[in-house]
Amino acid sequence: MLRIGILSAASIAPGALVDPARLVDGVEVTAVAARDRRRAEEFAYRHDIANVLDSYSALCSSDLVDAVYICTPATLHHHWTLAALAAGKHVLCEKPLAANAIEAAEMVAAGVAANRVMMEAFHWKYHPMAGRIRAICANELGSIEHMEASFTIGHLTNRAIQFDLSLGGGSLMDLGVYPLQWVRWVAQNEPSIVSAHAVCDPPGMDLQMDADLRFDRDGGAGVTAHVHSSMQPGGPMGATLDVRGSSGSLHVVNPLAPQMGNSLTVVVGDVSRTEEVDRSTTYEHQLRAFVAAVVSGQAPLTGGADAIATMTAVDAIYRTAGLLPRGSTV
Repeated sequence: MLRIGILSAASIAPGALVDPARLVDGVEVTAVAARDRRRAEEFAYRHDIANVLDSYSALCSSDLVDAVYICTPATLHHHWTLAALAAGKHVLCEKPLAANAIEAAEMVAAGVAANRVMMEAFHWKYHPMAGRIRAICANELGSIEHMEASFTIGHLTNRAIQFDLSLGGGSLMDLGVYPLQWVRWVAQNEPSIVSAHAVCDPPGMDLQMDADLRFDRDGGAGVTAHVHSSMQPGGPMGATLDVRGSSGSLHVVNPLAPQMGNSLTVVVGDVSRTEEVDRSTTYEHQLRAFVAAVVSGQAPLTGGADAIATMTAVDAIYRTAGLLPRGSTV
């Protein structure tokens, strides 16, 4: 039995871990710690978790857990991932893995040195939707030419951690990392950043980010992509991916969380069809992958190289937009 402790009683934890753990054999949520014990006790009571620990440090060192799920704000991921790995725990860390690529590389290296799984919680990539997107792009669209990817949500409040620079807030960090991953997944390559523009309020904190990317390929023209994220108050909510190829196109609704409704519309010539993938939760598939990585050594899709590449692209987008990467002074 893989025993997992939750580090931070964050609102994402029930849906991302507690509920899926009830569906996945061989895993149990055994403990939780929060910034104050009362908050952890309330969380444990609501979700039937047996053990409450006094601090994050106590959770990392506890004999009650084999792995730690870290769902603190992004700027705290580095510290607590290193602490958990040093204590011999496997780590499932919420996205984005780190504040910047330097931190991500240190976290990946620490996982290798400790011989422990260190997996980033990009849940979408473990759902059958991800495989279906790649199969359609590879087999039906011809040579990929251009992609458009967007994730927007407008009901966040100014008190949310997404609006706090010191906690790693910003549209790109919280939302834009998903469209960035979708286009990298289709291209199966890493991008160069052609241009980027941020709408900021307050200064340095991107409410909206737009970036143009290029994926070079051998023997042919590069694939271009535009990624967009916005948490402008009152704005629309939606997650979409559009892929245009030499033979056809694909429009994906909700590659982020297909359990909440999804569709894939393929147009090749004069023929159009729309299909839907199953609505099993992305988080269940993610947890199954984490257990498989720990128990049988199956390499996760969101392991070291992918996590570093994501943050390298994020840092480059920020710099191209005239902003500093999170946690950086230069």
